Amino acid sequence: MRAGGKPQRRPGRRRLAASCAVLPLLAAAPAPAGTPFTIAEQPLGSALLDLARQSGRDVLFRPELVRGCRAGPLAGVTDFEAALGRLISGCHLRYRLGDGGAIELERASPIPTTPAVAPASGGQLPEVLIVKAPYHGTPPAEITATAVTDGLTTADLHDRADRTLAESLGRLAGVNVLVTSLQGDLGGIDRAARGEGQFAAVRGLDSAYAVTHLDGVSVAQSMPYSRAVQLSLLPPLAMDGVELTKTPDAHDDGDATAGQFDLRLASALEGGEHTRLLVQGNLDERSASLGRPSGGGLATVDVARQFGRDHSLGLAATGYYGRNRFASVEQSYQSTQFEYRLVDASGQTPVGMDPARNLLATSLNVQYSEGETRRWGGSLAADWQPNDTFRAFAHVTVATADTDQEVYQMGFQGGRDPSFITRVALGNGLYENRSVKTQVHYWFETNPDTATLGTAQLGADWHTGALTLSPRLFYTWGRTAGPSISSCRSGTRPAPR
Repeated sequence: MRAGGKPQRRPGRRRLAASCAVLPLLAAAPAPAGTPFTIAEQPLGSALLDLARQSGRDVLFRPELVRGCRAGPLAGVTDFEAALGRLISGCHLRYRLGDGGAIELERASPIPTTPAVAPASGGQLPEVLIVKAPYHGTPPAEITATAVTDGLTTADLHDRADRTLAESLGRLAGVNVLVTSLQGDLGGIDRAARGEGQFAAVRGLDSAYAVTHLDGVSVAQSMPYSRAVQLSLLPPLAMDGVELTKTPDAHDDGDATAGQFDLRLASALEGGEHTRLLVQGNLDERSASLGRPSGGGLATVDVARQFGRDHSLGLAATGYYGRNRFASVEQSYQSTQFEYRLVDASGQTPVGMDPARNLLATSLNVQYSEGETRRWGGSLAADWQPNDTFRAFAHVTVATADTDQEVYQMGFQGGRDPSFITRVALGNGLYENRSVKTQVHYWFETNPDTATLGTAQLGADWHTGALTLSPRLFYTWGRTAGPSISSCRSGTRPAPR
């Protein structure tokens, strides 16, 4: 079960999601009895979460029950059950009192259909009068919903052993995690050795076709060859939730061809005052098997304080530091440096011999890579909400990943030109190709890179009657730097016999 549902996708409005396991941590103190509930029009899941927070009651439901449902605006209602009934009306749901006083939602029983009337004697059907009743009100959300959404709650992000946000997103249906963007840098052992997801692609399209928002701001991309955002910079523990829109509509960013990721940082007014320390450890199995340093982990500190008689001012700070070690080996061949060992006069495999078993590899490349990635960053949030109609905030977040990597390669290349191969006649109409010369290449390369992603935003929300003003001033920046220092040494020697 999940308390709260999919977050709202309106620009400038806070999107919230939480599981029932963490609802007591997120719920604010209930409003005094008789205080009217105020809930904006939004997806039903997030509207129910707002109601739970304002009332102090737990509302439990499965996410599929509210998917695609929207709740109309609610104001002036002071009774909890009346407010709940208004929110779920038109969505074919009902509620009941569960264990511990929690409210549980379930699918309402279908309206029984009238059984067919048997024909009267003589084969005549009775007269049937059909009365069409006009529908007054908002159509059910299932009729008007067009967007297909999915999401991860705070508990989803905290309860998994994912090292990067990109790896967490891979748990969503229709999302593929890539070790590198597919535009221009297909990688090799350099990228694959790092053993972590860096980018997220939606619906089989390249990650550059998905748009990433952080608290409503389109995040800067710094990759030199694509528009993709390197989500491996962000640890999942620093996020308050994620919503994925798989079918963007006219309200969404025009660049969101494949989909749109909405990342959320926690508001300083949510969750009350707290100090949390979250520690995660990991062990790279390949590094350990090669006898190299293999331990790593991530530590996150989260502090929030609230001020004022009504706790209308909140300050929150989050900081994290993590390290991931990696190592890998690779054996590769150059596709143009294969010969048939036994051939006929035309240079083809003899009749009756399997060509695959007759191959002679004239080159071999052996590579080894090791290194580590260090991540650090954090966020600052200041939120002020003196009343229900006005809210102002300032949010800043910075994430950095610094990678050191070394790549070693030794290559034996024995088919670069005809002088490297000798054909020996066997006297039975067949010939044997023999490698008689090999070039030995030694290669050492450093592959460091540093990537930084940051956002800063000032904003406010002011509601008066049917008018809502949401001014925003934001700045986002990204930087990717990959200097390289390499050396190569080669020579030629007779091939071993």
